[in-house]
Amino acid sequence: MSDYVFSKEIDEIMSIGFWLKDAVGVNEWAFTKDEAISVVTQLKELNIPVLGGDVYEIREGRPHPIGENWSCNQEHDEPFTQFVERSASKATDYLTRYPTTAPDSHKFVVVPGV
Repeated sequence: MSDYVFSKEIDEIMSIGFWLKDAVGVNEWAFTKDEAISVVTQLKELNIPVLGGDVYEIREGRPHPIGENWSCNQEHDEPFTQFVERSASKATDYLTRYPTTAPDSHKFVVVPGV
């Protein structure tokens, strides 16, 4: 059994985020907007698509899921490298456009396609 959530390489990238297991019981990391964009870029450089993500609002110092998210699936006959590019672009666009009231008001989960 592996001690990694995704893989050693991906977990090292993701570990810059806030570990959600203790706070909300899920084996994922949550990031500030800038961190999430950096994670997406690093995954793209490793040729790993981003399948989507979730938004958490920080209230009273704790993350709370708010039911907002994005997703990206590989289209039929879409070359994998094109899917990686498109998924990174969609994730970056979503994150960039997401309105936040303050720099730490929201956290974002990024789901790599592994």
